Amino acid sequence: GWGDAGPLEVLVTGPARAVGPIRSDGIEVARVALGRRPRPTALLALSDALAVGALEAARWIGLRVPRDVSVVGMDDLPGGDALRLTSVFVPYEPMGELAGATLARLMGGERAVEPAPLPTSLTVRGTSGPAPG
Repeated sequence: GWGDAGPLEVLVTGPARAVGPIRSDGIEVARVALGRRPRPTALLALSDALAVGALEAARWIGLRVPRDVSVVGMDDLPGGDALRLTSVFVPYEPMGELAGATLARLMGGERAVEPAPLPTSLTVRGTSGPAPG
């Protein structure tokens, strides 16, 4: 179980740029993360584009996905099936609408209300597996 995995360390890193993250950013960040010791057993990319870059970096380093490292993206974009990419679906449109409504409420002098959780889902494919070891 999760409780048996020992301490969990989360490394948050990435490029600072005005445009959204792209595949080459995923390669760059994953190479840094996978060069750490101890090496992480999983990478969670905040977009599928970054996850594709992370997959490339892992394979260039000679790691087997998912045997040596799991890679998970976020977006669950079309094409994820072809790459066998494990990904989290995030309902961006309702999330944006909720953010806009909350901002309008705050700008109107009202208090923000705690929103109901939005539905997300995990689609497990071939880039994630049990923890190595």
